Amino acid sequence: MEEELRKVTELFEDSQTKLEQCTADLDEKHKRLEETSKDLQQTKEKLVEEEFICSEVTSVHESLYNTAGQLLSTADA
Repeated sequence: MEEELRKVTELFEDSQTKLEQCTADLDEKHKRLEETSKDLQQTKEKLVEEEFICSEVTSVHESLYNTAGQLLSTADA
């Protein structure tokens, strides 16, 4: 009877140790996931900002070409 109780106790302790390790692993992965999510959000915000800047640069570029074309037309006239 004592031997069976000892085996059950060992199994319980092993299971408890494994559960604690799994919990620690899960906590670490959750922390990494939160950090990755934060990094992804920052990257998304930077991308939106860069898209806006590119759009503005394109608009200014087109405006400069139009102005240059008008200047050339005026100079030719």
